[in-house]
Amino acid sequence: MAISERSRRDTMERITANEIFNELERSDRRDDQEAEEKALEQFQENYSSQAKFSNSKEQKYFLNILRFLMKKKLLGSSKKLVSLSIFYSLRILLRDPDYLLVFVQENGLSGLKKQMDIYIHKLSPDLSDSNNESSFIAIKALGHMLNILQKILKSTPNHAEREFLISSNIIESITHLLNNNRDAPLLHDTLRLLLHMIDKTEFYITEFLKSETIENLLHLLEYKDLETTQLSLHLMQTFLAHPEARQYIPHIPTDFLETFTSYLCHNNVKVLEHAIWCLRSCADNEDGRRKIRLTGAIPLLLSLLENGNRFDYSCPSTNANQRRYGSISKRTVREDSEAVSQFDQLFDMQSACCTCLAELSYDYTNGQTIIERNGIYILAMLLFPENEDVLRLERFNHLQRAVFKTLRFLFSLNKKHDQYQYKRLFPVQIFELFVGIGNFRSDPNLYREITNTWNSIHIDELTKIKNERLQSINPKQEPTRFIRDYGVYECLGSGAFGSVYRVAQRGSTTMYALKEIDNRSLGIDADRSLGKMINEVNIIREELRHPNIVSYYQIFAENDKLYIKMELIAGSTLQDHLSLIKDTNQKMSEDN
Repeated sequence: MAISERSRRDTMERITANEIFNELERSDRRDDQEAEEKALEQFQENYSSQAKFSNSKEQKYFLNILRFLMKKKLLGSSKKLVSLSIFYSLRILLRDPDYLLVFVQENGLSGLKKQMDIYIHKLSPDLSDSNNESSFIAIKALGHMLNILQKILKSTPNHAEREFLISSNIIESITHLLNNNRDAPLLHDTLRLLLHMIDKTEFYITEFLKSETIENLLHLLEYKDLETTQLSLHLMQTFLAHPEARQYIPHIPTDFLETFTSYLCHNNVKVLEHAIWCLRSCADNEDGRRKIRLTGAIPLLLSLLENGNRFDYSCPSTNANQRRYGSISKRTVREDSEAVSQFDQLFDMQSACCTCLAELSYDYTNGQTIIERNGIYILAMLLFPENEDVLRLERFNHLQRAVFKTLRFLFSLNKKHDQYQYKRLFPVQIFELFVGIGNFRSDPNLYREITNTWNSIHIDELTKIKNERLQSINPKQEPTRFIRDYGVYECLGSGAFGSVYRVAQRGSTTMYALKEIDNRSLGIDADRSLGKMINEVNIIREELRHPNIVSYYQIFAENDKLYIKMELIAGSTLQDHLSLIKDTNQKMSEDN
C-alpha cells in the first residue's frame, strides 16, 4: 500500500513538473506573459517547501524548468525585465546545491548580471521612492538576485563559483548597486553580500579593488543609520587591511580621514572598532600619521580608553528596542553569553585603540602628543582587571598585550622624564621584561611573557599597585600641599635630617625630587652649616654634570627649612633590586 501511494505521488509529481515545463515553453513561443505567470504560480504552490530536487526520480523535469528559466529568460531576454515570479522560482530551485552548480557552470551568473544591470540602469532614478511601483518591483527583483548570489557563495563547494563570478563581471554590477541604491534594506543586503564574499575567500578583494567599491563605500559613510554605518565601516576596514589596498591609502582624501575620525564620537562599540581599524590602516605611512594627527584623532582615541564604560552594543540585526546600554566595567562577568559578548566587544574596541595609538606613535610628534595627553596613565589603567573573572578572558589578555606594546612604543621615544613613569609604575621584574622587549617591536608574541608575568601577580597586589604606583604617575592627581610653588605628591623617604618629596612645579607635569632639611637638625652652628651646604649645592649645580651624578637645580629656604630641588631618579630601590636577584637565583655582577 505504501509503495503504491509513493508511486502515485511520483507520477503526479512527474505530470505536474512536466506540465509546468510544457506550459512554460508554450507561453514563451506565444509570448503569453499571463500563461507564463500562471505556470510559475503553480510551480511555486506545489514546490515552495521542497529543497532537494535532484533526489527526485523525475529530477530531469525540474532541471528542464531550471534551464528554461536560465537560458530563455535570464540569458535570452535582450534588455527585457524578467518578472519577479521567475526570480522567486529560481530561488526555490537553487535551494538544491546540485542545481546551484548547474546554474553557475551553465552561465547563469551572466544572465543574473544582465538583469541586475537592466534593473539598475532603467529604474535607478526611482529606486529611492518606495511608493513608486516600478521602484518597488526593482527593489524586489534586486533582492531576489542578491539572495541567489548569497546561496551560490554559501553552498557551492570548493569555491567552484569563483571563476564564473569573476568572468561574468557581476562584481562590477554589485559595485554599481552600492552607488545607485538608496533603499536601506536592499543596501544592507548588498553590503552583507560583499562581506560574505570577502569572508569566504580573500580572492574577491582583488576584484573589488579593480572596481569603484572603496570610493562608493567612502560615500556611504555619509549615511547616518546604524546598520549602513556598521556594515560600510566593516567593509572599509577589511579592504584597507588587505595588502593590495596599500596603493589606495595614500590617495584617500583628508576629508575621508576626518570622516573616520568623526566616528570616534559615535557611541556604538562596533562602529568605533571599525572606524579605529580604518584609521590604523591609514596610519601605515608617515604622511598618513601626520594627517590623522591633524584630524584630532589622538585625544578622541585616548578619551575612548579613559571613559570607555558606556556604549551601545547593538549589532545591525538587533531590534532598536532590544539595544542594551549601560556600564559594563563594574559588572561581574556572568556565564551569560550576551554579557560576555559585551565584554568581548569592549575589549576588542579598546585593543583596536591601543594598536592604532602604537602605529601613530612611530611619528615622534604623535608620541609626544599621546604622552602629554596623559596617555601613559590612561593606557596603564587598562592593565588592571576589575576582578579575577575578567583576568581569565582571552580578549582581556589580548588587550593587555596591546597595552604593553603601545606603552613600549612610547617608552622607545626615550625621554628621561617619561621613562620615570614606567619605573614608578612597574615592579622590578616587570620593568626588566618591559625594557628587554626592545624598541618598536610589533610582533604581539613578544608581549606574551610580560603579560603572563603581570597576570601571575596576586589580585590583591595588583590592586595595591593600581592604588599606589599607578596613581603616582597620574599628572591629574591633586598635590597634598604646596611648598612655595611646588606641589607635593608623595614622600619618597625620610631620615634623621629631613625628608625627600616627589614634586612638580605649579602648571607643569615634570617631576622633581625636593629634599627638605630642618634647620634645627644642623646643630648649634646652623648658619655656618647652612652656608656650606648652599655653596656645595651651587658648585655641584654649576660644575658637576654627568649622567651618573644627580643634577641639582635650585636651593631655597622657606619657614626655617632648607629645600634642595634635584633631578628625580626613577626606578626601584637597591633593596628591590637585590631581592629580585635573590628570588631569580641570579648573581650580582659588576654590570649590575
